[in-house]
Amino acid sequence: MKLRKRTTQITSGYLKDRCTLLEPTSTANGRGGFTVTYASYGDVWCMAEPASNARELVDGRLTFYDAFHFTIRVSEVPILANWHITFGGRTYTIHTIDNIENRFQYYKILAYSAKL
Repeated sequence: MKLRKRTTQITSGYLKDRCTLLEPTSTANGRGGFTVTYASYGDVWCMAEPASNARELVDGRLTFYDAFHFTIRVSEVPILANWHITFGGRTYTIHTIDNIENRFQYYKILAYSAKL
């Protein structure tokens, strides 16, 4: 039987960038509701790759978006889709989290940042 060779080999040498993960926390606003703020969960090693750029017209203003793919180790953090990532001085909103080859070793995260 011939085994399939894995095409997405990732080693720790590829994780050469640092990013900060921001976890949402809910605080009472004094009127019976909650306000969501983001607190730093910690810094992790990642592989950051630019994905694409886009633009759209929002409320009469042209807005540009940067997209990045972040690859991090699964064992480092229990990340969820409502978290944010800070990288290179910008805050990125997580769009999708993919488990690479369903092996529970690495997550590939697609995140967007808006810039004016």
